[in-house]
Amino acid sequence: MDSSDLSPKKSVRHNADNALVSENFQYLTQILCDAPDVDEGQKENKNHFFEKFSELKKLCSVKEQFPLFVPRQKQSLARNSHTSNSASRDAKDVQSLDYLRRFGHLVADLNPLNRSDENHFLENSKRSKLESLKNHDLYPLYCGNVGYEFDHIDSENEKNWLFSFVEKNEKCTVLEQEMALHKLVDIHVFENFLHTKFPGAKRFSIEGCEALAVFLEVLFEQSIQQYSQSNIVMGMAHRGRLSILTQCFDFPVQDVLKLFLGEYEKGDTSYYSGDVKYHLGQESIREKDQKSLLLKLLPNPSHLEFINPVVLGYVRGLKDLATSGEKENIMGIVVHGDASVAGQGIVYESFQAMNLEGYKTAGTIHIVSNNQIGFTADPQDSRSTYYCTDIAKAFDLPIIHVNALDIDAVIHAAKLAFKYKQQFKKDIIIDLIGYRKYGHNEGDEPVFTQPAMYKVISELKPAYAEYLKILESQSSYNSQVRDNALQRLQNVKNHCESLLLDVKNNFSQQNSIERSSNAINVVNVLPEQNFVLEAIESLKNAIRKGLTLNLNPKLKRLLESRLQMLEGQIYLDWGCGEWVAYATILSMGRSVRISGQDSARGTFSHRHAIWYDQETNQPYSLFNQKYFGDKGSFNIWDSYLSELGVLGFEYGYSLVHLNDLNIWEAQFGDFANGAQVIIDQFIASGRSKWKQNSNLVLMLPHGFEGQGPEHSSARIERFLQLCAQDNIQVVNCTTPVSLYRALMDHVIKPEKRPLIIFTPKSLLRHKKAVSHISEFSADQHKNFQQIMIDYKGTEKSVEKYILCSGKIYYDLVRAIEEKNLNDKIILIRFEQLYPIDSDQLHQLCKKIHPYSDLVWCQEEPQNAGAWTHFYMNIWPNIFKNIEGLKIKCVSRPHAASTATGFSSIHETELQEIISQAIKL
Repeated sequence: MDSSDLSPKKSVRHNADNALVSENFQYLTQILCDAPDVDEGQKENKNHFFEKFSELKKLCSVKEQFPLFVPRQKQSLARNSHTSNSASRDAKDVQSLDYLRRFGHLVADLNPLNRSDENHFLENSKRSKLESLKNHDLYPLYCGNVGYEFDHIDSENEKNWLFSFVEKNEKCTVLEQEMALHKLVDIHVFENFLHTKFPGAKRFSIEGCEALAVFLEVLFEQSIQQYSQSNIVMGMAHRGRLSILTQCFDFPVQDVLKLFLGEYEKGDTSYYSGDVKYHLGQESIREKDQKSLLLKLLPNPSHLEFINPVVLGYVRGLKDLATSGEKENIMGIVVHGDASVAGQGIVYESFQAMNLEGYKTAGTIHIVSNNQIGFTADPQDSRSTYYCTDIAKAFDLPIIHVNALDIDAVIHAAKLAFKYKQQFKKDIIIDLIGYRKYGHNEGDEPVFTQPAMYKVISELKPAYAEYLKILESQSSYNSQVRDNALQRLQNVKNHCESLLLDVKNNFSQQNSIERSSNAINVVNVLPEQNFVLEAIESLKNAIRKGLTLNLNPKLKRLLESRLQMLEGQIYLDWGCGEWVAYATILSMGRSVRISGQDSARGTFSHRHAIWYDQETNQPYSLFNQKYFGDKGSFNIWDSYLSELGVLGFEYGYSLVHLNDLNIWEAQFGDFANGAQVIIDQFIASGRSKWKQNSNLVLMLPHGFEGQGPEHSSARIERFLQLCAQDNIQVVNCTTPVSLYRALMDHVIKPEKRPLIIFTPKSLLRHKKAVSHISEFSADQHKNFQQIMIDYKGTEKSVEKYILCSGKIYYDLVRAIEEKNLNDKIILIRFEQLYPIDSDQLHQLCKKIHPYSDLVWCQEEPQNAGAWTHFYMNIWPNIFKNIEGLKIKCVSRPHAASTATGFSSIHETELQEIISQAIKL
């Protein structure tokens, strides 16, 4: 059977490589057979072992494998074969070199503060051994101002490459040293100028780790040398941000001065709040020798490290848009803090994505701006590991520790990091060990808690002066270097004075700073009929092909049912409605990306976007290019078990793909609270703070089914509390066609906002929660109906108006029909909870009788759900002016827990809610 036309659209990592079993067998055979101290009796036992192992190997050769471990590369047997010239060394020298490579970092001079408590834990045997190697040629390389940690890396090839690069010991060029000195001078003047002119103002100075700017400049230069067009995306916290913005990302110094003086950025005041200066992002272009480098520093909140997955998602988004030849030109950089990289769980969650098919970016360069303190916490109070970077060992990453006052070493480390990342397409982490000149901010007094540390810091010279001193000691030193540096010092200071004078003379406290957003032009065109019909036909063809595959019988029955739905023979369920939406979007030339735990199948087995051959485990995609064309791509990824990291990644991805459909789905809606920082600091407020537009869709399963407190509620109330200034869209759809229209409108409309969809559970298979395929065709397409009104009587017979949203609508319909109250009760169903269609509600209010009963009915407790939002925002603005109209909420009572854990109580509560709601 030829199934090549249904090739998979996602990578599946479930099967072990059969070749790996064979390799491991040969590897183990080699180890045991080559052992020198094996007598004949042992060999006989070994032969028996190999017979048994061969049987085991046969058992493991089946197609289906369930490995406990993700396979890594086969390792070389020779521990000391790191470099090509090792063979020429005698055994003692090889052993000494190996010892330096493995343990030299433990005695390296990494701390610019030279604190006396360094290496207090180091075993005497290691200390003595390293002391004895001081005369070794490579001792200065491995025990100097740089510490290399490569021993934990599995790949001998990578270690050989790294050691070879280190031992070449390439010297910095005069131009590199000149660049570094100028950068240090500029930062010194800029920081001291701000410190003098705006005393006590927060700026989170970079002083003590100025080497970060030099490191970045080297990376930028390497990128522009290697590629004609390249792209670097970076994320960092607030420490040192103003210097990095102005010195590396071309943020105008005069704009910084304006912000210190109180001017603010231009922006639509109906939604734009802006943010503090040390959270701002910047985009700039560097051009050199007819080459260009696009630089982007993403804005970030004060929540340390949470920008990390956003950067990764942004980079992946760019790579997915690039041609195959351009992908490697795009790189991410993440700057960490020493306390936060060790303490924040988001760091681990972000690292975990690096080798996963749906999330990998071919390597990120990580830099720790290590000032050896976390606000007031010392390292021994901030982590349980020796280095703050030890987390990287779990991910097989090279780690390089650098004394941040050795600028030449910083330059060398930057070049190594760039070349390693490009060579192996892997992450690498650089630990720049410096200090923090002031307190946590410039108004903070650090001597309260770190008197000894700050006594040492107070005696240190500026970084540029220390580097100038080093340059003067080098044989290539030219006395003109000092003169040029001092002249530059004065010139930059004069320039800052001039800029400040100019800004003050034109100061008006008005919105004079112009900054752009990531908005794009999107044409608002509804799908023409051929798109919808084409999509439906493509789905039919894909299903027919799927029915010829060796699929699970239950899945085949589902496909047969869905084919009947698409042909109009039976009504269409929620899962099929999703299929039509995705297919139509693909037919329009847009792409679809869905990411989340178990998203390919769906938590409740309703989606089935990927099918598996029941004998070979081969996956097939429903949305294959053969049937849907190559105008848009469809990718669905079962994410790793993370909400915070994955949602941050998808948010970053969505910033790039504003024309496409980008969905993050929670396994259950309440799991979204594991990603609350991303929701609060980025999704809900990114546009307001940073003019950052996102079209990310959150699908959150929600509904009270008597299954207990967990997984009943996606916390509608929390999302509605975040709603303001048209920042997000919140919907609670009750039919497949309603979901279809919500997704279509979301993709097509030019104004991009995050979309929160509270998706159903029991309604996925509810006999009433269905639509007919004819409702999806273009000639019947309507914009998403935000409010639906159910009424079968005359206006004069109405006695009650019930407002509701979501699943409880069907419970109310059933009860109203059973009690024969169709002509006495009007059901008003809110498919969209924010923003509210005020015009439609005002028209509705004109028909409501004075002194009528108005009920808001919900299945959630009264202190949850949409009631508070309705009562605070909709009732007073729209309904309250109707004469004699009274409003009450019918719901579960206030509760600390979302729902009861007992199904019998759940049913009793539900019946009470329905009874009270329809009571006349």
